[in-house]
Amino acid sequence: MRIGIMTISKSEVSYGANLQCYALWRYVSGLDGIECEVIDLKRPCQLEYRKPRHDFSAEKGKTAVLSRYRMSVLASRIKAVLRGHGGKETVRKFRKFHGLTEFSSGTQIDDLYSGVSTYDMIISGSDQIWNFSMPFYNEPFFQTFPFSGRRISYASSMGGTESAERYASCISVWLGKFQSVSVREDSAARWLKERAGIDASVCVDPVFLLDRSQWLQAAYKDRIISRRYVLAYSLAFNDGFVSDLESLSGRFPAGIVTLDCKNRNSGFENVTGLGPSEFIALVRDADFVITDSFHCLAFSIIFRKQFLVIRNTVNERTVSRLETLLSLAGAGDRLVSGEGVREFSPSAQILFDGSALDERIEESKEYIRNAVSE
Repeated sequence: MRIGIMTISKSEVSYGANLQCYALWRYVSGLDGIECEVIDLKRPCQLEYRKPRHDFSAEKGKTAVLSRYRMSVLASRIKAVLRGHGGKETVRKFRKFHGLTEFSSGTQIDDLYSGVSTYDMIISGSDQIWNFSMPFYNEPFFQTFPFSGRRISYASSMGGTESAERYASCISVWLGKFQSVSVREDSAARWLKERAGIDASVCVDPVFLLDRSQWLQAAYKDRIISRRYVLAYSLAFNDGFVSDLESLSGRFPAGIVTLDCKNRNSGFENVTGLGPSEFIALVRDADFVITDSFHCLAFSIIFRKQFLVIRNTVNERTVSRLETLLSLAGAGDRLVSGEGVREFSPSAQILFDGSALDERIEESKEYIRNAVSE
């Protein structure tokens, strides 16, 4: 069977997008009788992207927004290069990681809607491909293009379901053509049932389809930081997150190291210029992890690191994915904000009762095996 995966791929800025893409491809391609590749679908943030001729009537309002977004991305890249901050080393490391995954040739949106396909099945997912507030057209990830093969989704995320409300009737029609549907969050499964009449399974993010030994193979081999450290990683490093770090810093014997922090108010040691392999290594070697990022949390769990998850304005709209994962890991009390941060003591250890998570991982693997064998 020949399978194509549609997800957020070949990002040169997002660790999580690359890691989940690699994990799903590696797991599916390892199944017996399967030939698998990731469809290299171009998005507005990529230089190779071409504006589609296809008329997305349901997402008509996005056209102007995406045009402005693309221009701002291109302008930012030009400014960065002119200032000597093009991040060439970072891009090189991201592209090196891309080499671990098998991709199709570059695919434009109009290529999909031409109706030509060499796949027996297309899998949509994972990541926030069904989040309508994302800066790309979502319809292709619902496989609204002509396709005679089997359609399934794996752990597709809607982010916060608020953005999907106006598309409920469309989603009902689009997903009605799928042979099986799975999402990443409990809240998304409830919304699909209540608002679109779609029964969806809840599966783990693809990074959990691989075990620690497999991730160690993909990780940078050496230590990024030679000494002991507490890793702090935020999706935005806003003043609130930095303030929380400052209040926590004196409670750890090891110093705090931030990753990709651009907040000028932060006085912590900061590391930059890393790729996905180095990101894995940075979590692997940390004494403790403080984050508001889903995938940083995921790898903290995979490597059995003690951690604290900060609830703030950055993740408030997508907090359901954190809550789902923390509940499965038996660490729901590690999602804190405000007073919870001030009262937190690192001496309280997570016992990692991962039985529920392990069970969900096996159910998720079975979901994929059943989908490709039917």
